[in-house]
Formats: sequence, structure tokens, C-alpha cells
Amino acid sequence: MDIKSITSFGDNLYAQNRDQDGSGVGYSFRLSNGGTANLSTYTFGVSEDKSFTQELRASVQATDRIRATIGGFYNNYEADTQFSLYVDASPLPTGVNPIILFPIGASRNGPPPANIQFVRLEDEEYSAFGILDIEASEQLNFSAEARYSRQRKFQNQSGGFLTIPATDPDGANGLNGNFNLWSFRFTGEYDISPSAMIYASAAKGNKAGGFNSGLVNPADVVYDPEVNWTYELGFKTDLLGGRALFDATLFYSDLSGIQLFGFAETGTGSIITNGGDADAYGFEVALSGEIASGFNAAVGLAYANPRFKDGSLLNSSASVGQCRNIPACANRVVTVNGRTALDLGGLSLPRQSDWQATAQFDIEQPLTDRFDWTFRGNYKY
Repeated sequence: MDIKSITSFGDNLYAQNRDQDGSGVGYSFRLSNGGTANLSTYTFGVSEDKSFTQELRASVQATDRIRATIGGFYNNYEADTQFSLYVDASPLPTGVNPIILFPIGASRNGPPPANIQFVRLEDEEYSAFGILDIEASEQLNFSAEARYSRQRKFQNQSGGFLTIPATDPDGANGLNGNFNLWSFRFTGEYDISPSAMIYASAAKGNKAGGFNSGLVNPADVVYDPEVNWTYELGFKTDLLGGRALFDATLFYSDLSGIQLFGFAETGTGSIITNGGDADAYGFEVALSGEIASGFNAAVGLAYANPRFKDGSLLNSSASVGQCRNIPACANRVVTVNGRTALDLGGLSLPRQSDWQATAQFDIEQPLTDRFDWTFRGNYKY
């Protein structure tokens, strides 16, 4: 039996006093005397986060052809942040003040203590997993993996200019939620020859839900997990006597509860919301190898067609408001259950290109009998 333990710990402290727009010029504000002035808006904050993870796994060779692994994983993350947003009103004459619509306050000598925001984040996860590897024959192998995770998230925000409603009985102004997640992976590999193989896999993945803080619609405070199933069919083979490797894969992905960024309906910030379902299909091909001694190169091409399914909605009236003046966007504005939303059906997923191409090379040669020099380059489209 093989037993492996992996432990990690981190403690980070961060402080900032930052110009919000980074220009040094600031934003234009109306003043109480009827005039206007450019004033800088600053973020002042101190944050400390601590993390601890522990994984323990045990593997046993049950028979000559079967190997089993079981294990557990624990993760604990805690973060405490104090920060303040304020407008620097020191350039203004005494008695003249900026008119601020967003409730962040103004100051003439640094962050106002009454405007400091306190945020407490907790993320705790317990997982149990098992892996079964089966060598059915000299050419055929199977693998099955399963993982169960229970993730608890807690968020407490108070003071300052934004406050979460007190919805959690375990803590004032706090939000507490548990997310139970199952993930799976099944793989089969068949050796066609000593230098070529085909493989197939099916896998379920998850992204836990969470909370949106600040001035948000009560229906948007909690967002749900995102789930995806991905299916692959692939082929790998050695070329040029093992000096090169060719890999080709066909895939299909089915996504549900996609987590999207949108603007809060109050217009005071961004939120994460579940935007419906999507699917994607495509292929990937890659060729890599050693062109000459010390000279390696690789090229790849991929195509995917990620599209939202019919009925996918982005519930964010602020996002809708920003697109009403764009004809192609305005005709997608709908009202569902009394809420304004964007109909995403048929659109491509954000930040996803249909075509991707990559190329890279790596040259390594001796400089002296004790030193080498290396030159690398890469291209991505």
C-alpha cells in the first residue's frame, strides 16, 4: 500500500491606497457652490487571508490488473478586509463640497473612519474521492474516478457604505450557504499498436455557487453552482521513430447554470448570476516533436462552437440599460417573471473564440561546458 500526504499553508497581508482610475486627473464632480472640479477617488484597504489544505490518499494494488485509490481533501480559506472608498476633497476651498450620488463620502485628510467597510470571507471544503484503474488486457485500460465535495461559504460585510441584509441567523449581516457537489471521470484507452492509441472519456465538473454583496436585488444575492459534462474521443500516435507526437481529439460539452458577470440593477457594481445553459462541440489537433538536437517545436489548432441554448437569460437590468442603444442588443431585451433580462439564446459565450491556433519553439544549446543558453518563442491566436 502506498500512502501520500500533502499539506500546504499560506498567510498573506496586503495593503493599498490606490487612485481608482489611475490617471491622477480624477473624475468631474458637481460642487455645492454650483461649479465643477476634477477630484481623485481613492481605495484604501488592508487585507489578510489565510489558507490551509490537507490531502491524504492511499493506493493499493488489489490484483495484477486492478489498482484502487481512496482519499480525502480538506481546504480552509479565511480572509479579513478593511477598505474605504473616498473622494479627496482637499483641493476645494473651505465650505465647498462635492455632490456625491454614490454613498462613499468625501474627505480632506485621508480615509474617513466612519466610511470603513469590514468584510469577512470563509470558504471551507471537505472532499472524499476514489479512483479505480483496471488493466483489462495488454491493450485495453479503464479508469473511473468519483469525488464528493461539501463546500461551505460564509460572507459577512458591515459598516461603511454598503451592507448585506441580515439573512443568516449564525451571524449579523452574514450570508452562509452549503454546496454539495459530485464530479466523475470515466476513461478508456486502447493501444492500436506500440506507437498508437485511441481513447474516450466522459467527465462531470462543477464550479461552486456563492454570494453577491452590496446593493443588489435580493433575488441575485445567491448564485447557484455551474455544472458541465464533457465527452472526448481521441487518437495519439508517435511519428518519426518517436521523435514527434500527433494528437487529435473530438469533444462535446454540455453546460448548465453558467455563471456570468453582469451589472447590479442598482448600477453600483458587478454581480455573478446564472445565465442559463450552453453547449459546445469541436476538435483539437496538435503536433510536437524534436526537429533537431536541442530544437523542439509544437503547433496546434482548435475549433469550438460554444453557444447559449434557447431560454438562457442574463437577469440584470443595468446590463440591459447599457445595451438599449445598440440595435443588435436592444432586440434581445425581454421581461420574464416581472424582471428585465437579456435573451442570450444562440449567442457565443463571453471571451470564447471559435478558432484558436498556437505555435511554439524551444532551442537549448551549450554555451560552455558548464552553462547552456535557451531561447523560447510562442504565438497564440
